[in-house]
Amino acid sequence: MGDHKFLDHSFLNLIDMRTIKAFNLSPLHVEEDFGFLKQFHDEAVTLRGGSGGDSESPDEIADEVNPVLDGQISAFETKLDAFDEALKSSSSLPSTALATDADVERDSAWRGANAYVKAMTEHPDVATATAAMEVKRLFDTYGDPTSLAQTEESGVLHNLIQDLKALDAEKARLLALTPWINNLENKEKAFRLLRSKLLEIEIEKKHAEEAALRKNQVGTGDRSEKIRTYNFPQGRCTEHRIKLTLYRLGDIMNGDLDEIIDSLIAADQAAKLANMEDE
Repeated sequence: MGDHKFLDHSFLNLIDMRTIKAFNLSPLHVEEDFGFLKQFHDEAVTLRGGSGGDSESPDEIADEVNPVLDGQISAFETKLDAFDEALKSSSSLPSTALATDADVERDSAWRGANAYVKAMTEHPDVATATAAMEVKRLFDTYGDPTSLAQTEESGVLHNLIQDLKALDAEKARLLALTPWINNLENKEKAFRLLRSKLLEIEIEKKHAEEAALRKNQVGTGDRSEKIRTYNFPQGRCTEHRIKLTLYRLGDIMNGDLDEIIDSLIAADQAAKLANMEDE
């Protein structure tokens, strides 16, 4: 079984692996990943009562509670719920909707081309029908890519398009296949360009956020940009970043910084919340 960030090795060791068949996460993408994790969770819950003994039937699992397994399952559930919430949030983003629309367009292009070739296999002209059967076998070899994850579908469509373009010119002429190939290629290219542009935008946004955070943490370095003032004659300490003044400098110099630190944390959290509301 492949490693996964959500699957703790101690968690796996507590489960009778004879009950869970071999899974491989490596070819899965985000769309399928959550479904697999949910299935893994459901399998683990059925084993919550014990190791399963020599039986592979959940009905025969012992009734005793394994507290360690119980804790691991609870931790896994928390991470899985967080993953679920992240997926729900991302699905509402405008960029996600654009990519989904482009994906629907290329799916329609593939279905149209596949249906057209299938219909041409019934053509009354023997040469045309024979050519159509050959092309249909090519479509069938690659299978239906529309049910795959978006990035995996791109790989399948790319290879299919290359094979279609490499067909004998006479067969392509008999089937009038060029417009269908061009349409499928254009839809696939539009999807890939859109995904690439959206990814570029997200990366630039992330870099801008990180740069703003660094600038906020470091400041300009200007002398007038005060952080904290210690006034010994007045026994005063002023935290300029949040405009906090305390008149107990002696305690602060002895290491009692809790009030300052708590106030800084609260101000930082308030600023982040305000930024989220603005977005």
